[in-house]
Amino acid sequence: MARELLEYVRKQVAPHARAEEYTLYPAADWAAGEGSHLTEVPRFEHQLVTRSCDALDKAIQTGVPAGKLMRLCYAILGIIEAHFAATEEVLLPYLDKKFDGARFEKEVLTPLRAERGAKR
Repeated sequence: MARELLEYVRKQVAPHARAEEYTLYPAADWAAGEGSHLTEVPRFEHQLVTRSCDALDKAIQTGVPAGKLMRLCYAILGIIEAHFAATEEVLLPYLDKKFDGARFEKEVLTPLRAERGAKR
C-alpha cells in the first residue's frame, strides 16, 4: 500500500500541485491584493505532502514495521484530503465571488500566460 500511495502522489497529486502553484495560487494572490496571505497555507500543505512522502519513502527503504508505514500513509492522505476540501470550499468560492469567467481569463490568466511566456 505504501509504494502505491507514493506512486499515486507522484503521478496524480504532484502534477495537480504544480498546476495550482503555476496558475491558481498566483490568480488568488492577485485577486486578494497586495499583502494577502491567502495561499500560504495551501502552499505549505504542498510542502507537507512532499516531506511526508520523503519520510514514507525512507521508511520503506529502511524496512520499518507495517504499522508505521500505515500511519505515514494515513497522514499523507489526511493532508491531501484537507487540502482538497480547503481548495473546493474556500479558495475556489472566493475566486468565484471575485471574478466571472471572462474577467478571470482577461485579468488573471492572460497576463499570467504572457508573463510566463516572456520568461521562457
